[in-house]
Amino acid sequence: MRRFYSRLGKFDVRFRYLIVVAWVVITVVCVSTLPGLGSVAKDTESGFLPANSPSMHAAQLLNPFESSTLATATLWPRAVAAR
Repeated sequence: MRRFYSRLGKFDVRFRYLIVVAWVVITVVCVSTLPGLGSVAKDTESGFLPANSPSMHAAQLLNPFESSTLATATLWPRAVAAR
């Protein structure tokens, strides 16, 4: 294994500029040809879940409350001193 890494290091040093140019070319080609992340990814993982899964059912039950104009509050438990 030591011999492999020694040869790999020598190759990398010998062709360092060619390797950098290859990475730049690969990056430009990938950015110009592959679809954007926004078109591939969705806002949630719900696209991968079946419609009858418990989390999808919970999301449907939550929908009426998401557009609520009511104020929200964060409640913190208060520590009670021992007597």
